[in-house]
Amino acid sequence: MKKQTNPHKMFGIGLLIVMAVFLFGSPARGETDRPQLLAGSSSISITPDTKAHDIPLGGYGERDGKPATGAHDPVMSRALYLEQGDTKVALVSCDLLYIPFSLADAVRSRLKEGGKEDVLLFMAATHSHAAPEAMAMNSNNTAGNAAIGIYDPWLLEWTANIVTLSVFQAMGDVKPARIALGTLETEGMIRNRRDDGTVDNRLTVLSISAGEEQPVAMIVHFAAHPTILGADMMKISAGWPGSLCRSLEKNIGAGIKVLFLNGAQGDVTTIRPEGSSDIEKMTTFGKQVSEKALECLDSSTLMEDPVLKATELPVKLPPKSISPQFAAIAGEEYKLDEKQALAFAEQAFPNEVTVSALRIGSLVMVGIPGEMASSLGMKVRTELESSGKGTALVIGLVNDLVGYILPPEEYDQGGYEATVSFYGRTLGTLMTESAIKAGKAVLE
Repeated sequence: MKKQTNPHKMFGIGLLIVMAVFLFGSPARGETDRPQLLAGSSSISITPDTKAHDIPLGGYGERDGKPATGAHDPVMSRALYLEQGDTKVALVSCDLLYIPFSLADAVRSRLKEGGKEDVLLFMAATHSHAAPEAMAMNSNNTAGNAAIGIYDPWLLEWTANIVTLSVFQAMGDVKPARIALGTLETEGMIRNRRDDGTVDNRLTVLSISAGEEQPVAMIVHFAAHPTILGADMMKISAGWPGSLCRSLEKNIGAGIKVLFLNGAQGDVTTIRPEGSSDIEKMTTFGKQVSEKALECLDSSTLMEDPVLKATELPVKLPPKSISPQFAAIAGEEYKLDEKQALAFAEQAFPNEVTVSALRIGSLVMVGIPGEMASSLGMKVRTELESSGKGTALVIGLVNDLVGYILPPEEYDQGGYEATVSFYGRTLGTLMTESAIKAGKAVLE
Protein backbone atom coordinates (compact mmCIF):
# COMPACT_ATOMS: atom_id res chain seq x y z
CA MET A 1 0.00 0.00 0.00
CA LYS A 2 1.20 3.47 -0.84
CA LYS A 3 2.71 5.40 2.05
CA GLN A 4 0.68 8.43 3.14
CA THR A 5 2.08 11.91 2.71
CA ASN A 6 2.21 13.49 6.16
CA PRO A 7 -1.00 15.54 6.40
CA HIS A 8 0.41 17.38 9.42
CA LYS A 9 3.69 18.30 7.73
CA MET A 10 2.51 21.89 7.56
CA PHE A 11 2.15 21.65 11.34
CA GLY A 12 5.78 20.62 11.71
CA ILE A 13 8.54 22.12 13.77
CA GLY A 14 8.36 25.52 12.09
CA LEU A 15 4.74 26.06 13.08
CA LEU A 16 5.32 24.65 16.55
CA ILE A 17 8.09 27.20 17.10
CA VAL A 18 5.86 30.00 15.83
CA MET A 19 3.11 28.88 18.18
CA ALA A 20 5.50 29.02 21.10
CA VAL A 21 6.04 32.74 20.49
CA PHE A 22 2.41 33.41 21.40
CA LEU A 23 2.51 31.67 24.76
CA PHE A 24 1.85 33.61 27.93
CA GLY A 25 4.73 35.14 29.84
CA SER A 26 5.15 35.29 33.62
CA PRO A 27 2.00 34.37 35.52
CA ALA A 28 0.20 36.90 37.65
CA ARG A 29 0.55 36.67 41.41
CA GLY A 30 -2.36 35.54 43.52
CA GLU A 31 -3.21 36.61 47.01
CA THR A 32 -0.28 34.62 48.37
CA ASP A 33 3.40 34.83 47.43
CA ARG A 34 2.96 31.72 45.28
CA PRO A 35 2.50 32.40 41.57
CA GLN A 36 -0.94 31.70 40.24
CA LEU A 37 -1.56 28.26 38.77
CA LEU A 38 -2.30 28.45 35.06
CA ALA A 39 -3.84 25.73 32.93
CA GLY A 40 -4.74 25.11 29.31
CA SER A 41 -6.11 22.09 27.46
CA SER A 42 -6.37 20.70 23.96
CA SER A 43 -7.33 17.55 22.08
CA ILE A 44 -6.43 16.36 18.58
CA SER A 45 -7.10 13.11 16.75
CA ILE A 46 -4.05 10.91 16.18
CA THR A 47 -6.05 8.53 13.99
CA PRO A 48 -4.05 7.73 10.83
CA ASP A 49 -5.70 7.34 7.43
CA THR A 50 -5.93 3.56 7.03
CA LYS A 51 -6.69 3.91 3.31
CA ALA A 52 -3.42 5.68 2.65
CA HIS A 53 -1.14 3.82 5.06
CA ASP A 54 -0.94 0.31 6.52
CA ILE A 55 -1.63 0.67 10.25
CA PRO A 56 -1.25 -2.49 12.38
CA LEU A 57 -3.12 -2.54 15.68
CA GLY A 58 -1.39 -3.04 19.02
CA GLY A 59 -2.55 -5.36 21.77
CA TYR A 60 -2.77 -8.88 20.36
CA GLY A 61 -0.10 -10.90 18.61
CA GLU A 62 -2.86 -13.02 17.06
CA ARG A 63 -3.52 -10.20 14.60
CA ASP A 64 -0.10 -11.01 13.12
CA GLY A 65 0.49 -7.43 12.01
CA LYS A 66 -2.48 -7.28 9.64
CA PRO A 67 -3.42 -3.68 8.85
CA ALA A 68 -6.48 -2.02 10.32
CA THR A 69 -9.52 -2.08 8.03
CA GLY A 70 -10.67 1.38 9.12
CA ALA A 71 -11.50 3.35 12.26
CA HIS A 72 -14.51 2.61 14.46
CA ASP A 73 -13.84 5.66 16.64
CA PRO A 74 -10.99 8.15 16.88
CA VAL A 75 -7.86 7.77 18.98
CA MET A 76 -6.84 11.05 20.55
CA SER A 77 -4.03 13.05 22.09
CA ARG A 78 -5.51 15.06 24.95
CA ALA A 79 -3.16 17.53 26.61
CA LEU A 80 -3.33 19.50 29.84
CA TYR A 81 -0.64 22.15 30.32
CA LEU A 82 0.04 23.37 33.85
CA GLU A 83 2.32 26.22 34.86
CA GLN A 84 3.18 27.86 38.15
CA GLY A 85 6.26 30.04 38.21
CA ASP A 86 9.17 28.00 36.90
CA THR A 87 7.29 24.70 37.11
CA LYS A 88 5.82 23.70 33.76
CA VAL A 89 4.20 20.36 32.99
CA ALA A 90 2.62 18.89 29.88
CA LEU A 91 0.28 16.11 30.96
CA VAL A 92 -0.77 14.11 27.90
CA SER A 93 -3.19 11.21 27.60
CA CYS A 94 -2.79 9.24 24.36
CA ASP A 95 -5.07 6.48 23.13
CA LEU A 96 -2.22 4.03 22.60
CA LEU A 97 -1.24 0.66 24.06
CA TYR A 98 1.83 2.22 25.68
CA ILE A 99 4.24 5.12 25.15
CA PRO A 100 7.44 4.06 23.36
CA PHE A 101 10.52 5.89 24.63
CA SER A 102 11.17 7.12 21.09
CA LEU A 103 7.74 8.79 20.92
CA ALA A 104 8.31 10.56 24.24
CA ASP A 105 11.80 11.59 23.10
CA ALA A 106 10.46 12.88 19.78
CA VAL A 107 7.89 15.04 21.56
CA ARG A 108 10.53 16.37 23.97
CA SER A 109 12.79 17.19 21.02
CA ARG A 110 10.02 19.15 19.32
CA LEU A 111 9.22 21.02 22.53
CA LYS A 112 12.90 21.93 22.84
CA GLU A 113 13.02 23.17 19.26
CA GLY A 114 9.98 25.26 20.08
CA GLY A 115 11.82 26.86 23.00
CA LYS A 116 10.08 24.80 25.68
CA GLU A 117 12.81 22.46 26.91
CA ASP A 118 11.93 23.37 30.51
CA VAL A 119 8.54 21.61 30.28
CA LEU A 120 8.32 18.24 32.03
CA LEU A 121 6.52 15.72 29.82
CA PHE A 122 4.14 13.37 31.63
CA MET A 123 2.80 11.33 28.71
CA ALA A 124 0.52 8.39 29.52
CA ALA A 125 -1.16 5.74 27.39
CA THR A 126 -4.76 4.75 28.01
CA HIS A 127 -3.74 1.19 27.03
CA SER A 128 -6.20 0.72 24.18
CA HIS A 129 -5.78 -2.72 22.58
CA ALA A 130 -7.15 -1.47 19.25
CA ALA A 131 -4.93 1.59 18.74
CA PRO A 132 -2.10 1.93 16.20
CA GLU A 133 0.72 -0.45 17.16
CA ALA A 134 3.00 1.27 19.70
CA MET A 135 5.89 -1.11 18.98
CA ALA A 136 5.83 0.29 15.43
CA MET A 137 6.91 3.58 17.04
CA ASN A 138 9.76 2.02 19.05
CA SER A 139 12.92 2.91 17.13
CA ASN A 140 14.85 0.12 18.91
CA ASN A 141 12.49 -2.48 17.50
CA THR A 142 14.31 -3.90 14.51
CA ALA A 143 13.16 -7.52 14.98
CA GLY A 144 10.92 -7.46 11.91
CA ASN A 145 8.31 -9.60 13.70
CA ALA A 146 4.80 -8.75 12.53
CA ALA A 147 3.21 -10.32 15.62
CA ILE A 148 5.10 -7.80 17.75
CA GLY A 149 4.88 -4.88 15.34
CA ILE A 150 7.36 -3.69 12.73
CA TYR A 151 9.03 -0.32 13.26
CA ASP A 152 7.58 2.41 11.03
CA PRO A 153 9.49 5.73 11.14
CA TRP A 154 6.61 7.46 9.34
CA LEU A 155 4.12 6.53 12.07
CA LEU A 156 6.51 7.71 14.79
CA GLU A 157 7.11 11.10 13.15
CA TRP A 158 3.46 11.61 12.23
CA THR A 159 2.21 10.81 15.74
CA ALA A 160 4.93 12.87 17.46
CA ASN A 161 4.05 15.93 15.37
CA ILE A 162 0.37 15.77 16.30
CA VAL A 163 0.98 15.06 20.00
CA THR A 164 3.39 18.01 20.15
CA LEU A 165 0.85 20.22 18.44
CA SER A 166 -1.73 19.27 21.07
CA VAL A 167 0.72 20.34 23.79
CA PHE A 168 1.44 23.69 22.11
CA GLN A 169 -2.26 24.31 21.64
CA ALA A 170 -2.81 23.68 25.36
CA MET A 171 0.05 26.08 26.14
CA GLY A 172 -1.57 28.75 23.99
CA ASP A 173 -4.86 28.54 25.92
CA VAL A 174 -3.67 29.05 29.51
CA LYS A 175 -5.84 30.80 32.07
CA PRO A 176 -5.81 31.11 35.86
CA ALA A 177 -7.10 27.79 37.12
CA ARG A 178 -9.38 26.54 39.87
CA ILE A 179 -8.84 22.89 40.79
CA ALA A 180 -11.31 20.51 42.42
CA LEU A 181 -10.71 16.90 43.47
CA GLY A 182 -13.12 14.07 44.12
CA THR A 183 -12.90 10.32 44.77
CA LEU A 184 -15.47 7.56 44.68
CA GLU A 185 -15.37 3.87 45.56
CA THR A 186 -16.95 1.78 42.82
CA GLU A 187 -18.39 -1.73 43.10
CA GLY A 188 -18.69 -4.61 40.69
CA MET A 189 -16.87 -2.98 37.76
CA ILE A 190 -13.43 -4.64 37.79
CA ARG A 191 -11.75 -7.87 38.87
CA ASN A 192 -8.26 -9.26 39.31
CA ARG A 193 -7.51 -11.74 36.54
CA ARG A 194 -4.88 -13.63 38.57
CA ASP A 195 -5.25 -15.53 41.84
CA ASP A 196 -4.51 -12.38 43.80
CA GLY A 197 -7.91 -10.77 44.38
CA THR A 198 -6.52 -7.27 44.96
CA VAL A 199 -8.15 -4.47 42.97
CA ASP A 200 -8.25 -0.71 43.41
CA ASN A 201 -11.93 0.20 43.08
CA ARG A 202 -11.35 3.91 43.58
CA LEU A 203 -12.21 6.33 40.81
CA THR A 204 -10.69 9.80 40.99
CA VAL A 205 -11.68 12.97 39.16
CA LEU A 206 -9.68 16.19 38.96
CA SER A 207 -11.54 19.10 37.38
CA ILE A 208 -9.89 22.25 36.10
CA SER A 209 -11.95 25.42 35.73
CA ALA A 210 -11.07 28.85 34.39
CA GLY A 211 -12.10 31.24 37.14
CA GLU A 212 -15.72 30.71 38.19
CA GLU A 213 -16.64 29.00 34.94
CA GLN A 214 -17.48 25.31 34.53
CA PRO A 215 -14.61 22.85 34.01
CA VAL A 216 -12.54 23.26 30.85
CA ALA A 217 -10.67 20.01 31.50
CA MET A 218 -11.04 16.88 33.60
CA ILE A 219 -8.75 14.04 34.55
CA VAL A 220 -10.43 10.69 35.22
CA HIS A 221 -8.30 8.00 36.88
CA PHE A 222 -9.37 4.37 37.06
CA ALA A 223 -7.43 1.10 36.84
CA ALA A 224 -8.52 -1.61 34.39
CA HIS A 225 -7.42 -3.19 31.13
CA PRO A 226 -9.26 -1.95 28.01
CA THR A 227 -9.55 -5.47 26.58
CA ILE A 228 -13.28 -5.74 25.99
CA LEU A 229 -12.48 -5.54 22.28
CA GLY A 230 -10.63 -8.71 21.30
CA ALA A 231 -8.12 -9.68 18.63
CA ASP A 232 -10.86 -9.99 16.02
CA MET A 233 -11.41 -6.23 16.21
CA MET A 234 -9.57 -4.91 13.16
CA LYS A 235 -10.71 -1.30 13.25
CA ILE A 236 -8.93 1.44 15.18
CA SER A 237 -10.64 2.21 18.49
CA ALA A 238 -9.85 3.91 21.77
CA GLY A 239 -11.79 1.17 23.56
CA TRP A 240 -13.87 1.91 26.63
CA PRO A 241 -11.61 4.83 27.74
CA GLY A 242 -12.57 6.55 24.48
CA SER A 243 -16.26 5.88 25.17
CA LEU A 244 -15.79 7.28 28.67
CA CYS A 245 -14.16 10.50 27.45
CA ARG A 246 -16.63 11.10 24.62
CA SER A 247 -19.58 10.51 26.94
CA LEU A 248 -18.31 13.00 29.52
CA GLU A 249 -17.39 15.59 26.89
CA LYS A 250 -20.90 15.32 25.43
CA ASN A 251 -22.69 15.45 28.78
CA ILE A 252 -20.71 18.36 30.20
CA GLY A 253 -20.30 20.22 26.90
CA ALA A 254 -18.71 23.66 26.43
CA GLY A 255 -15.62 22.17 24.79
CA ILE A 256 -14.35 20.37 27.90
CA LYS A 257 -11.35 18.07 27.37
CA VAL A 258 -11.40 14.80 29.34
CA LEU A 259 -8.10 13.00 29.93
CA PHE A 260 -8.29 9.38 31.02
CA LEU A 261 -5.32 8.09 33.02
CA ASN A 262 -5.08 4.35 33.65
CA GLY A 263 -3.80 3.12 36.98
CA ALA A 264 -2.01 0.03 38.28
CA GLN A 265 -3.92 -2.22 35.90
CA GLY A 266 -1.33 -4.95 35.28
CA ASP A 267 -3.55 -7.74 36.63
CA VAL A 268 -6.94 -6.01 36.51
CA THR A 269 -9.66 -6.32 33.90
CA THR A 270 -13.28 -5.24 33.55
CA ILE A 271 -16.43 -7.06 34.56
CA ARG A 272 -18.12 -6.82 31.20
CA PRO A 273 -21.66 -5.52 30.99
CA GLU A 274 -24.28 -7.32 28.96
CA GLY A 275 -24.52 -6.60 25.27
CA SER A 276 -25.03 -8.16 21.88
CA SER A 277 -21.47 -7.43 20.74
CA ASP A 278 -18.08 -6.45 22.10
CA ILE A 279 -18.59 -2.97 20.62
CA GLU A 280 -21.81 -2.56 22.59
CA LYS A 281 -20.18 -3.86 25.77
CA MET A 282 -17.20 -1.54 25.31
CA THR A 283 -19.46 1.48 24.77
CA THR A 284 -21.67 0.60 27.72
CA PHE A 285 -18.74 0.13 30.11
CA GLY A 286 -17.28 3.50 29.13
CA LYS A 287 -20.61 5.17 29.79
CA GLN A 288 -20.89 3.40 33.15
CA VAL A 289 -17.50 4.79 34.20
CA SER A 290 -18.55 8.24 32.94
CA GLU A 291 -21.65 8.13 35.16
CA LYS A 292 -19.44 7.39 38.17
CA ALA A 293 -17.15 10.24 37.14
CA LEU A 294 -20.10 12.64 37.11
CA GLU A 295 -21.04 11.51 40.62
CA CYS A 296 -17.47 12.11 41.66
CA LEU A 297 -17.46 15.56 40.06
CA ASP A 298 -20.62 16.55 41.94
CA SER A 299 -18.98 15.75 45.29
CA SER A 300 -15.52 17.16 44.53
CA THR A 301 -13.81 19.68 46.80
CA LEU A 302 -12.16 22.89 45.63
CA MET A 303 -8.45 23.17 46.43
CA GLU A 304 -7.21 26.33 48.10
CA ASP A 305 -4.10 27.88 46.55
CA PRO A 306 -2.78 24.61 45.05
CA VAL A 307 0.96 24.16 44.60
CA LEU A 308 2.40 22.61 41.44
CA LYS A 309 5.50 20.42 41.76
CA ALA A 310 7.09 17.92 39.39
CA THR A 311 10.14 15.68 39.30
CA GLU A 312 11.68 12.73 37.49
CA LEU A 313 13.67 10.00 39.24
CA PRO A 314 16.11 7.92 37.13
CA VAL A 315 15.94 4.18 37.81
CA LYS A 316 18.58 1.69 36.69
CA LEU A 317 16.81 -1.54 35.85
CA PRO A 318 17.89 -5.12 36.74
CA PRO A 319 19.48 -7.31 34.06
CA LYS A 320 16.94 -8.63 31.57
CA SER A 321 15.73 -12.18 31.96
CA ILE A 322 12.96 -14.33 30.52
CA SER A 323 10.48 -16.40 32.48
CA PRO A 324 10.92 -20.15 31.94
CA GLN A 325 7.22 -20.24 31.01
CA PHE A 326 7.63 -17.74 28.17
CA ALA A 327 7.68 -20.17 25.25
CA ALA A 328 4.60 -22.01 26.51
CA ILE A 329 2.49 -18.88 27.12
CA ALA A 330 3.47 -15.57 25.48
CA GLY A 331 5.86 -17.21 23.03
CA GLU A 332 3.04 -18.82 21.10
CA GLU A 333 1.21 -15.51 20.69
CA TYR A 334 4.29 -13.55 19.65
CA LYS A 335 6.00 -16.35 17.71
CA LEU A 336 9.23 -16.28 19.76
CA ASP A 337 11.17 -18.91 21.67
CA GLU A 338 12.95 -18.09 24.92
CA LYS A 339 16.26 -17.24 23.25
CA GLN A 340 14.60 -14.97 20.69
CA ALA A 341 12.56 -13.29 23.40
CA LEU A 342 15.68 -12.45 25.41
CA ALA A 343 17.38 -11.03 22.31
CA PHE A 344 14.30 -8.93 21.58
CA ALA A 345 14.09 -7.68 25.17
CA GLU A 346 17.79 -6.73 25.15
CA GLN A 347 17.24 -4.77 21.96
CA ALA A 348 13.85 -3.12 22.40
CA PHE A 349 13.46 -2.60 26.15
CA PRO A 350 15.34 0.00 28.23
CA ASN A 351 18.19 -0.43 30.69
CA GLU A 352 17.20 2.72 32.56
CA VAL A 353 13.92 4.59 32.91
CA THR A 354 12.50 7.50 34.86
CA VAL A 355 9.65 7.50 37.33
CA SER A 356 7.71 10.76 37.13
CA ALA A 357 5.91 12.47 39.99
CA LEU A 358 3.49 15.37 39.75
CA ARG A 359 1.81 17.22 42.59
CA ILE A 360 -1.25 19.40 42.01
CA GLY A 361 -2.24 20.72 45.40
CA SER A 362 -3.46 17.78 47.48
CA LEU A 363 -3.12 15.30 44.61
CA VAL A 364 0.09 13.37 43.90
CA MET A 365 0.42 11.37 40.68
CA VAL A 366 3.30 8.96 40.18
CA GLY A 367 3.95 7.89 36.59
CA ILE A 368 5.23 4.34 36.08
CA PRO A 369 6.71 3.22 32.73
CA GLY A 370 4.91 -0.11 32.73
CA GLU A 371 1.95 -2.19 33.89
CA MET A 372 2.08 -2.41 37.68
CA ALA A 373 0.12 -5.05 39.58
CA SER A 374 -2.75 -3.72 41.65
CA SER A 375 -1.22 -4.83 44.96
CA LEU A 376 1.92 -2.82 44.26
CA GLY A 377 -0.09 0.21 43.18
CA MET A 378 -2.07 0.02 46.43
CA LYS A 379 1.18 -0.18 48.37
CA VAL A 380 2.49 2.99 46.73
CA ARG A 381 -0.81 4.76 47.29
CA THR A 382 -1.04 3.73 50.96
CA GLU A 383 2.53 4.81 51.71
CA LEU A 384 2.14 8.23 50.07
CA GLU A 385 -1.24 8.88 51.64
CA SER A 386 0.05 7.94 55.10
CA SER A 387 1.62 11.40 55.31
CA GLY A 388 -1.87 12.87 55.47
CA LYS A 389 -1.02 15.42 52.79
CA GLY A 390 -3.56 14.27 50.25
CA THR A 391 -4.61 11.76 47.61
CA ALA A 392 -2.10 9.62 45.69
CA LEU A 393 -2.52 7.97 42.29
CA VAL A 394 -0.34 5.53 40.39
CA ILE A 395 -0.45 6.23 36.65
CA GLY A 396 0.61 3.37 34.41
CA LEU A 397 2.39 3.43 31.06
CA VAL A 398 4.11 6.82 31.35
CA ASN A 399 6.94 7.84 28.96
CA ASP A 400 8.32 4.32 28.38
CA LEU A 401 7.66 0.59 28.83
CA VAL A 402 9.28 -2.10 30.98
CA GLY A 403 6.42 -4.61 30.62
CA TYR A 404 4.51 -6.05 33.59
CA ILE A 405 5.60 -5.15 37.12
CA LEU A 406 4.78 -7.84 39.69
CA PRO A 407 5.57 -8.62 43.34
CA PRO A 408 8.33 -11.28 43.61
CA GLU A 409 5.88 -13.97 44.70
CA GLU A 410 3.57 -13.20 41.77
CA TYR A 411 6.49 -13.35 39.35
CA ASP A 412 7.46 -16.74 40.79
CA GLN A 413 3.89 -17.95 40.38
CA GLY A 414 4.18 -17.44 36.63
CA GLY A 415 1.30 -16.94 34.24
CA TYR A 416 0.96 -14.55 31.30
CA GLU A 417 1.96 -11.40 33.18
CA ALA A 418 5.20 -12.98 34.42
CA THR A 419 6.14 -14.09 30.90
CA VAL A 420 5.84 -10.48 29.66
CA SER A 421 7.94 -9.13 32.54
CA PHE A 422 11.50 -8.87 31.29
CA TYR A 423 13.59 -7.96 34.35
CA GLY A 424 13.15 -10.86 36.75
CA ARG A 425 11.57 -11.13 40.18
CA THR A 426 13.11 -7.96 41.72
CA LEU A 427 11.55 -5.46 39.30
CA GLY A 428 8.36 -5.03 41.32
CA THR A 429 10.18 -4.16 44.52
CA LEU A 430 12.49 -1.74 42.73
CA MET A 431 9.70 0.11 40.93
CA THR A 432 7.56 0.29 44.05
CA GLU A 433 10.38 1.80 46.10
CA SER A 434 11.21 4.23 43.28
CA ALA A 435 7.57 5.32 42.97
CA ILE A 436 7.33 6.01 46.69
CA LYS A 437 10.60 7.95 46.63
CA ALA A 438 9.50 10.09 43.67
CA GLY A 439 6.12 10.75 45.23
CA LYS A 440 7.62 11.80 48.54
CA ALA A 441 9.96 14.19 46.71
CA VAL A 442 7.06 16.33 45.49
CA LEU A 443 5.32 16.13 48.86
CA GLU A 444 8.25 17.83 50.63
